[in-house]
Amino acid sequence: MVSSGAFVVVLVAAFNGNLSLGDVTLYMGAVSSVQASLKNLLFAISGLHESSLFYTYYLDLMALTEPLPLPAAPQPVPELGQGIELRGVSFRYHDDQPWVLQDVSMTIPAGECVALVGLNGAGKTTLVKLLLRFYDPTAGQILWDGIDIRQFDPAALRQRMGAIFQQFMRYDLTVRENIGIGNIDHINSQARVQQAAERSGVHEMIANLPQGYDTELTLMFANGNSPLDLSGGEWQKIATARLFMRQDADLLILDEPTAVLDTKSEHQ
Repeated sequence: MVSSGAFVVVLVAAFNGNLSLGDVTLYMGAVSSVQASLKNLLFAISGLHESSLFYTYYLDLMALTEPLPLPAAPQPVPELGQGIELRGVSFRYHDDQPWVLQDVSMTIPAGECVALVGLNGAGKTTLVKLLLRFYDPTAGQILWDGIDIRQFDPAALRQRMGAIFQQFMRYDLTVRENIGIGNIDHINSQARVQQAAERSGVHEMIANLPQGYDTELTLMFANGNSPLDLSGGEWQKIATARLFMRQDADLLILDEPTAVLDTKSEHQ
């Protein structure tokens, strides 16, 4: 409104002979430049505000205390020889919420494959989270070769495990990095990454990508290359390969690993 009103004033002055055509042209260019600068300034302020909010969330996250009680002298995590036992395990996320698991007892023998089947909401994923010690049981124990897993450092315990969840992460990284992130110590090992990809059945697809294992899987950061994304089933295989990077793990957990795979891939 202000610029429009000023423009009318300038036109009237030009018609009255007080301003030349060149003055009007100069004014129009100046107004356009000022408007563009103000617009960019507003966008910059908005972006700065958004970034400050993200940084605040980061600070809040880093300020969180350890949610799990840690033992004063953690025991070393032994290689799993006998198995994992759930003894009378019950769990709920809060005291005023219903029980997700109640008095669950079962044994997972070392070296064996165990399938846990149940309806949606039966607590299968919650059980996985308890095994990985994202939470502690409200009641009961989880024993690793007879040792309560609360006696271990959680980070050391998770080094002995590998897991893929229903909602897996899709990173804006190369194929190699997306797989290798499953075991950071071997992320640069082409042989190990390829072996994991072969086990998950995704190596052939990767070999046909423009840059093979160096192809960027991103729609945001393509580094000058054409952006590339995968189908849901292909991403599922990438995530499964990430799990297979944990070759030394004693326990591999697959939570709905074939949820978005086609029938042929699921059978394989």
